[in-house]
Amino acid sequence: MRLGAVRLRPVISADYDHIYRWSTDPANAWRWRYRGGTPSPDTVVRQLWDGVIAQFCVVPIDRDQPVGLVGLYNANHVSGYCYLYAISAPELVGTGATLHGVAQLIDYAFQTFRLRKIYMESTESSLSSYSSALKIGLITEEGRLADHEWNGESFDDMVFLSISSDRWSAMRKKFTLT
Repeated sequence: MRLGAVRLRPVISADYDHIYRWSTDPANAWRWRYRGGTPSPDTVVRQLWDGVIAQFCVVPIDRDQPVGLVGLYNANHVSGYCYLYAISAPELVGTGATLHGVAQLIDYAFQTFRLRKIYMESTESSLSSYSSALKIGLITEEGRLADHEWNGESFDDMVFLSISSDRWSAMRKKFTLT
């Protein structure tokens, strides 16, 4: 699948089984909301919308089956920030299949809401997912909590990243948004 060959579409109830599978699959579980736990499908659906201001399934242009989920949550509209999350279908983890959806979501967020910054949380061991964006200066490391998250083998730093609306405006042309 080409990276740019995806689009965002609103989440529908037919997506819930996919999202539950992604949320509890071992490839994602340790770094996702439930940190390895296996909540009931009803719990996942109920919590799917908690604090969310926008979320979309990432779907290939040529079909409607989702390959990922991206969203914005915990917005503070007075101070102008929110948090971003993304999860890929387990079989696509590490392929970048959801990355273009993330770029589309960032573009949507800065065009739709009065935001100055979008924050992301990552563990140190997952930071490689952001390496190219960090290298080109698109996202910035804002801080970290040492030995904060258990990753199944050891404790890992929790890293806080951000992207500012100014930085995105200056660099968005590098992303082919379709």
